[in-house]
Amino acid sequence: MDVFSRHDRKRKLNALKGEVESFNELLKEEFHNTISLAVSDVGSVKEAAVLFREAENILKKRMYVGAAAFLEKEDNDDIQKITLNPIDVKEVEARIESLDSSHVCRYIQKVFQELEEKQVTSVEFVKSVCEQLKNILLQTMMNKGIDLEGIFEHNQALLNEIPEYFTLKEYETWIENLYQVILQGLSALSGTSHSRIILQAVDYISKNYAADIDLEMTADYVNKSKNYFSYLFKKEMGVSFVEYLNQVRIEEAKKLLETTDEKSYEISKRVGYSDNKYFSIVFKKYTGMSPAQYRNMLKS
Repeated sequence: MDVFSRHDRKRKLNALKGEVESFNELLKEEFHNTISLAVSDVGSVKEAAVLFREAENILKKRMYVGAAAFLEKEDNDDIQKITLNPIDVKEVEARIESLDSSHVCRYIQKVFQELEEKQVTSVEFVKSVCEQLKNILLQTMMNKGIDLEGIFEHNQALLNEIPEYFTLKEYETWIENLYQVILQGLSALSGTSHSRIILQAVDYISKNYAADIDLEMTADYVNKSKNYFSYLFKKEMGVSFVEYLNQVRIEEAKKLLETTDEKSYEISKRVGYSDNKYFSIVFKKYTGMSPAQYRNMLKS
């Protein structure tokens, strides 16, 4: 495309936008991802380096526009000083005290809505907002004498440096997940029952153990994040999700070995293991013998 001339510019941009939209449909379907495109003003070939830097600056608008964006220079693109309402520390602390993650997340959503309305493009600025919200949460927990490592267990990464994202929505999701993991974990340590969630998960496993299910699928079923569900499951059940799933499958395999004449590889598939060799390894781990030895023991 002739991108350096103003001639028929609107038609060219519409054509380019259509190509990007089609490409993003393919990317979403095949790779669960998208691209964004920023278009600078026009100029000569000699000005390509300047125009490229301009496009880079325009691309920063992706922060508040969101993913899969087609971005152009606008007349009001001049940088303005951003003035935001300060985070109300006392209000956040009070919401944390309620141990209701949804109550706190509503406040976080209000903060990010303001960032979007102000059209914030600075990654560092958004990260500083997340850092402040994170510090309020951690300080409140420390003041309550809470052992955060006891809540996080294998989710220590959430306490580390804030990740690099492209959009406000991604940063909002990250800080909300942090609050959810800590507050719901604190509720569990405080004696608040979460057994309904685990009962749903156990019921799901009992009905689907023969299928190719995993931790992430089960977490989605009970509408919880993968990390938080993993923590909660082990907290209430005393074993990890994978250990429990294996236990269910092996118990069912033992019944089939006792009540049917099916071969080991047939039973393996019936209880959710596509690899018979792996099934035998897991079976021996939980019973101390191979499937064949177990069946011979039942006959003796």
